[in-house]
Amino acid sequence: MFTNIHNFTLIVKYFQKIIQIFWGAKMKKLILFLIVTSLLVTSCDNDKSSNVVTIGGELFMAGEIKIPVLAGSYNNMGQQLGTLMGDDISQLYQAMVTEGAAELGLDFESLSAEAEILWDTVFPVWLQELCAGLSVTSGLTLEQIKVLQAYPVIIEYDVNCSVIILWGEYTLDGGLLFGRNLDDSTAVSFSGMVCVTVYKPDDGGHQFASIGFPGVFPVYSGVNDEGLCTAQNGAPMADVFNTPNLTQPWRSIKSFEWLRDYETLGDLETVYLNTPASVGCNYLAADTGTGICYETATDLIREREPDSTGLICETNHFVHPDLLLHTQMFYGSDTTSSTFIRRANLLNLAETYKGMFTMSTLIDSVLLVSEYQGGVMNNTVESYVIRPSDLTMIIAAPGLISTVTINLNDYFD
Repeated sequence: MFTNIHNFTLIVKYFQKIIQIFWGAKMKKLILFLIVTSLLVTSCDNDKSSNVVTIGGELFMAGEIKIPVLAGSYNNMGQQLGTLMGDDISQLYQAMVTEGAAELGLDFESLSAEAEILWDTVFPVWLQELCAGLSVTSGLTLEQIKVLQAYPVIIEYDVNCSVIILWGEYTLDGGLLFGRNLDDSTAVSFSGMVCVTVYKPDDGGHQFASIGFPGVFPVYSGVNDEGLCTAQNGAPMADVFNTPNLTQPWRSIKSFEWLRDYETLGDLETVYLNTPASVGCNYLAADTGTGICYETATDLIREREPDSTGLICETNHFVHPDLLLHTQMFYGSDTTSSTFIRRANLLNLAETYKGMFTMSTLIDSVLLVSEYQGGVMNNTVESYVIRPSDLTMIIAAPGLISTVTINLNDYFD
């Protein structure tokens, strides 16, 4: 764990070494006094511009999972994350962008040009502030950080991921369980870097956790302090009607805002149905009492009925009757695609363990079972189950030795 005092002491020692090299004894004391005074003022002022390092934030470990806890303004939270996890973020950038782009035949200049367009069109002020703060302390430039945010969207990524939501008669105690597999073949090699980033914004919003990679601010999987869970799966992304438009709001960016701003599914429903989509996706959400699925094309959004009372299983095709044309146009006549197999498996296993589901049952007997019988694929990056009622999470990843249990209440105020 890193604390304000710990970071402050490290900075003072750093300047002491510099002073010893260049100045005599009398000048040492005067200059060190001025530097320490400046740092004390900086550490108490959250409104300084992005070129001032503001100390703060804490880093925890739960098993092998790193949990950076960030608080304050968006710029300050970006700076805190860079201070706490700068080396991890640089390693992620190297693996995801530098090496990943080379494997795909993409050059940095073209990625940067696309990221710059997105920065100007869809990156809201809070995201720009997080990125600006991160660039101060992480060792990456702002240009590199822009690419890091945009990279998962602008590359040709896999249409994968699975979600299963269970409640009522399906679980042992009747409480809701939210299960998720995040799949991406471009990220499997660094799945051991998965972390849980906790945000405590000072603008009056909810505290929430993003489950993913350090330094990637759009939220692909998350939960807030009220137990509102969100996740998005890939889905039919491109056909004559369902045309990608990355200048429309990204669901991963909106998820950051929705987790910050809302408490229940009722809060989310109206705004979701009236928010245009950038690409096709299946968007899953749940609170402590029930779950919901929005099948989302760029030309049409539909809330899908549960598969059964207390059960939602969703993979990477549309099931709602109004959206079947998109599924047919994207997958053609291939009913052997993994998305159909995994959904059938999830439905079958849900009935097999009906009334017996606990968190352990869901992750061990469904999410971590091979796609030929369950939900996990050879490109699964992370698997987790959240129990919103008490904010307990179990998470697993190929790069981790074992599953990790986290009580998120320990990190929320």
